[in-house]
Amino acid sequence: MGTRIDEREWVGRSSVLASVRGAAFEYTCLGAALFGIVTLLVLLAYVTVDAIELREADPAWFAIVGLTFVLPVTLFVRRIWGTPAADVAKTSVGGVLLAAGLGGFLIVAFTIVTPSVWAAYVLLAVAPVIVAARYGDRFERLDGTGPLVMATVVLGVIAATALLGPITTVLGMAKSWVLYLLTATVPVAGALLWWARARDDRAATVAAWLVVGATVGLGLLVEVGVLETAGAPIVFSLGFVVPATVVLGDGYRRGPAARIGLFAIPILLGGAVAAVAVSWSLGVPMPGSWIRPEFFQQGPSRTPENAGLYPPIVGSIFMLIVMIVAVFHLGVGAAVYLEEYAPDTWLIRLVRINLANLAGVPSVVYGLLGLAIIARRFGFGRGTVITAGLTVGLLVLPIVIISAQEAIRSVPHSVRQASYGMGASRWQTTREVVLPEAFPGILTGTILALGRAIGETAPLIMIGAATSVSSAPDSLFGTVTAMPLQLFSWRSYFDPDFRYGVVAAGVITLLVILLGMNAAAIILRNRLEKR
Repeated sequence: MGTRIDEREWVGRSSVLASVRGAAFEYTCLGAALFGIVTLLVLLAYVTVDAIELREADPAWFAIVGLTFVLPVTLFVRRIWGTPAADVAKTSVGGVLLAAGLGGFLIVAFTIVTPSVWAAYVLLAVAPVIVAARYGDRFERLDGTGPLVMATVVLGVIAATALLGPITTVLGMAKSWVLYLLTATVPVAGALLWWARARDDRAATVAAWLVVGATVGLGLLVEVGVLETAGAPIVFSLGFVVPATVVLGDGYRRGPAARIGLFAIPILLGGAVAAVAVSWSLGVPMPGSWIRPEFFQQGPSRTPENAGLYPPIVGSIFMLIVMIVAVFHLGVGAAVYLEEYAPDTWLIRLVRINLANLAGVPSVVYGLLGLAIIARRFGFGRGTVITAGLTVGLLVLPIVIISAQEAIRSVPHSVRQASYGMGASRWQTTREVVLPEAFPGILTGTILALGRAIGETAPLIMIGAATSVSSAPDSLFGTVTAMPLQLFSWRSYFDPDFRYGVVAAGVITLLVILLGMNAAAIILRNRLEKR
């Protein structure tokens, strides 16, 4: 009996002590989280004030912004808060901003890919792959379309590269907007119409006709002499119209109550336009913001007023393209082999353990590796686009492999067994069942890894990338710089306007790009998981 009393007392004291420790741990974690969030917000506010020059703004300008922008937005948010319209508002605003970013990305990407080069690769490398994927199963001697598609990809790229000169000479005789119409707009519209027919998605149908109409309309403006060239607007429309229409259409289908959220974009744009118009009409000076259109169109300069971030932005996007081409397929392929095909041997276990270790290796080590192997051994040159892209790609490759492994591993094993039970082979199960289920996780991990790569500086310094260049690269072997390197260079300038104004504007630009990539990963994952 005495022993039982002691046990109760001991258990009771332990329970009270555990409860106190649990509460202390909970509030400690809460305090640490709040400290980190508040510190980050203060830092961002400090940088934003420097970038927009809010300290020198006229008090009347704050009053105008408050009445024309902040007040309508606040009333609208209060009206939809806690309703389905709030989710539609967030999705539509975020989707449209990401669509605008995608359009700008395509404009920069197509600065080195001329319309004739693009058309040559589409005709010889992309179109045969689509035909092989569509009709490859009809060849009984080929086990599925996989080997046929892979062979078509390799042969098509080799043929397009070998015959690029004569083909581009012939294609160069056609108008650029006609080439874009036939090799970009029509395939995109066709894919959207096929998607709309298969999923009964009216937004995709509207998007298809919008991109066709935009391309033809811009081409006609060129023909009548209103526009000198339609290449950049057509490319932007392909990147902007499709995702924006799909996102807005998804919000429209959610019912009358949720459609109110679609007014978020007109209210935001209308408030901004009203603030500018009222300020101009009343003669109230606006803050001398360093974030202005010229900042994204000009190169580095010795004067802060003429300094711009265009070459670093183009260089970062080119590096991103090299990374996507080099890393995505290699990383996903390695993950598929390790999870679906690799035997459970000591060697495979060793590879898996070292992959986790490689993800934590300092980035400087990858810079030395890129300098020794990619720049010198392969002869790609120091500080070039391809060297920088492959070096930073090596840095994020273990992250892509690990995230893809986790996504593939999360697919229930019962799904595989059901596919095998229906007579499917391992390749058919992997292609038709496992990869579609794991694709949202794979895509999310890849985008987040690329977002980290955009902000890396140490590997680029090790491979000899320039901290500042006067013009954007125009080929894979051109001299490249990146946004973090340019910010590092500006920080050492003696002029305070460089160290506070221009650097702050660059920091805001880099943060917006990183947050946009993270938001894109979240939106794509949620949308694909719903499907």
